[in-house]
Amino acid sequence: MNRVPSGLPSTRSGSPAGDRAGLPDPLRAVFATLGEARRRRMPVAEVAGERAAQAERAEQQLSRRQLLGTAGALAAASVPAGMLAPSRAAAATAPRVVVVGAGLAGLRCAHQLWNRAKPVAATVYEADTTHLGGRCWSLRGFFEGGQVSEHGGSFISSTDKAVLNLANSLGLQREYANGGELDTGDYAGWVNDSLYNGSQQQDDWIATAFDAFSASYRAIGTPRYDNYTAEARRLDQLSCLDYLAEIGLPANSRLGQLIQALQLQTGGEPGQSSALNMIGFLGGSSIFAGGRGFDEKYHLVGGNDQLVTGMVGQLPAGAVKQGYELIALARNGDGSYTCTFDHCGSTVSVPADHVVLALPFSTLRKVDLSRAQLSPLKLTAIREQGMGQNAKLVTQLTRKTWPALGYNGISNTGPLGYQTAWDGSVQLGEAGAPALLVNFPGGDGARDRLTGAAHGPAPAADVNAFLAQIEHVHPGTTAAYNGRAYEDHWSLDPWHLGAYHYYKVGQYTAFAGYEAVQEGRIHFAGEHTDVDNATLNAALVSGARTAAEITAQL
Repeated sequence: MNRVPSGLPSTRSGSPAGDRAGLPDPLRAVFATLGEARRRRMPVAEVAGERAAQAERAEQQLSRRQLLGTAGALAAASVPAGMLAPSRAAAATAPRVVVVGAGLAGLRCAHQLWNRAKPVAATVYEADTTHLGGRCWSLRGFFEGGQVSEHGGSFISSTDKAVLNLANSLGLQREYANGGELDTGDYAGWVNDSLYNGSQQQDDWIATAFDAFSASYRAIGTPRYDNYTAEARRLDQLSCLDYLAEIGLPANSRLGQLIQALQLQTGGEPGQSSALNMIGFLGGSSIFAGGRGFDEKYHLVGGNDQLVTGMVGQLPAGAVKQGYELIALARNGDGSYTCTFDHCGSTVSVPADHVVLALPFSTLRKVDLSRAQLSPLKLTAIREQGMGQNAKLVTQLTRKTWPALGYNGISNTGPLGYQTAWDGSVQLGEAGAPALLVNFPGGDGARDRLTGAAHGPAPAADVNAFLAQIEHVHPGTTAAYNGRAYEDHWSLDPWHLGAYHYYKVGQYTAFAGYEAVQEGRIHFAGEHTDVDNATLNAALVSGARTAAEITAQL
């Protein structure tokens, strides 16, 4: 998992040196700077840069002539040349930080840089002109009763400290979501034309699959491109379907069908996804699908994208620019970068000292990176990392039909059905009305069988197909449908081309974990840079990480 660097260099300067009567101001500044550098064991130029920045912000009466005099006096004082290295000498100049992508990751990077002790103003460039926040985007004003749904990320786990801490700092309130599951009732399933409920799923899991999954889970460790066991390497070369065949679980059995549907929640087809995906998701617990390591307990009252508006509201005016599509990135001879954008049909070049690429690899791979001087491994990850094809179809009902039937709101089919559905209004309880029912397909079913636009009211054909299937497990749902349904078809969204990342066959041991690695002064942020967590929290953490990387290099 990604780690947010800690122990950043102190940004506080030491106390000033004592006055030396009769010395000119520039020379007095020289002695003060030298003394402070000795005490702090830092390069003189770095301390001088800190002092200049502090003086400017405090509006002290240190003129440009005095600053130039200080620099000249330092040179005359025969300071060793190594202490005035160009990279440190430039520290007094504000770095040009360009962030590409105004999703949670990019905005968090800019937000962290601006709110540090020594603020750094980054400029965030976003291609999408419809909204900020990327896949953190709330749907308001569509459903009756003022109900809010999410185009993208819905759930926040109790372990998602980055999201929870930011929400608290912005004064946002949480509501109970529980991953779309009411506190009482069983899981529902309709597989191979018969009911297949939670107790049956659990019995089959223990009898036919758990021992094999558990043994594989223990054998794979935490596979990464630079650290993996021999068994992890072997299993990474198998697809999910290959693995089911290896352990003797027929893919067309009821449990085999259900496991494929759960795998599709990652967005990749079972025949294309690394077996390590499925083993990691299921193999850690004897309770079927119970060892996920997250609880998806919360949603933010009023919509999760208040995280976005809250951060943007704390950035300086003009920090976020919409309508800028990155088309090329090049490294210059002096180590700086040129970002080339398409803006309303015109080409715009923007210089940068640090570049944060906070857009999905699914769209980054369309950018000309031939002159960015990225490593072959990084380019492979950008070009090949899987992007899930999940979609959402949210229907509004006059009542919840599942509690009276003994179900908790979560239901599944095999991969050719609607796959997964959950209660989108858990916070209202069993009797809450109106209610939201969320269908969440992935893979080819999401990409090819849904017929709607990227984002908009759901076509009647898609709604009717879903309702016809869910009647098997929640009879009466069609009658309870009030005519309101919305569809988010993320495969068609031009700025994402999918929902969130996953790993195809062979990719864990090929490059998983390298997505987040900085190269040159190019930094990488987004949920796709976190191997194990394709979540809102992962995006925020990655943004904070890149801000820390930049801070450490100023």
